[in-house]
Amino acid sequence: MQKKNINNLKKKDELFFQQYDTSEVTDSNRIIFTPSTFAKDTLWYIQEIGTLKSLKPHTSQREGLDSYLFMVVLSGKGTFTYNGEINHLKPNDIVFIDCKKKHSHRSSSTDPWELVWVHFNGNSIGNYYRHFSRKMDSIIFNSNSSSDFKNTLFQLIDLASNKNAISELLSSNLLNTLVTQALTLEKVYVKNNRSISSEKTNQIKQYIDKNFRQKLSLDNIAKEFYISKYYMSREFKKIYGTTINLYIINKRITLAKELLRFSGKPIGEIGQLCGIIDNSYFNKVFQKNENMSPSEYRKKWIGTM
Repeated sequence: MQKKNINNLKKKDELFFQQYDTSEVTDSNRIIFTPSTFAKDTLWYIQEIGTLKSLKPHTSQREGLDSYLFMVVLSGKGTFTYNGEINHLKPNDIVFIDCKKKHSHRSSSTDPWELVWVHFNGNSIGNYYRHFSRKMDSIIFNSNSSSDFKNTLFQLIDLASNKNAISELLSSNLLNTLVTQALTLEKVYVKNNRSISSEKTNQIKQYIDKNFRQKLSLDNIAKEFYISKYYMSREFKKIYGTTINLYIINKRITLAKELLRFSGKPIGEIGQLCGIIDNSYFNKVFQKNENMSPSEYRKKWIGTM
């Protein structure tokens, strides 16, 4: 019974500041946005957006929200817990999460943080987020270009503050820019500030670009770069969003389409020039990727701009 009382006290202490009015624990500017039917059906749209400066340490905890959160730490420190994993944040750290999963954050008691954030949603955002998750392997990243993210968020705040006939279109474009900025970072800083470099993976990509017409296998590529094929495959997909095998196939099909349109070479020869020796397999792969045979593709596209 005594242990149960202690646990209850700990729980009350953890959420202590949630008992106070928001104004007593934070200095915040929050804009709640109601999108039009057109925006809900067609665009990416803001749900809530704002800035927050912690005055006292407090825990904010949520789950099950049909929303995505993008947040930048402007100053101070704190912790962000997602899926049971605690991340320590500092200035210029950036958070991007799917709010359906349980998450919470707590400002430092000695160095309270200031945040700028947006909750948003819209068509296909889930696909973008899944791609982001595969690439980053973390909800936290840090960028030397964090000012770009901040500027985009403050532009979104201006648009949400002055809603008019075109603000939803402009907001959708900026939200897409925000996510695209995250997806196209050359270097990201993830768990425990460990740096992931794309240099080795870029060398592998260049090697494939040069040699895709030849016989290539994961084992041969891994041997060429003295690296585990499993690690190589994982890092390649994380950075480029596709597997090595699919990347090679895409390169071969792209070359095949060029040769089908702009050369008179026989289809069997084109397959060999693209690195696919077996003609029936070439036809099968081409059909799967283009939903038509090589001969059908040539007939449809020849002579068009």
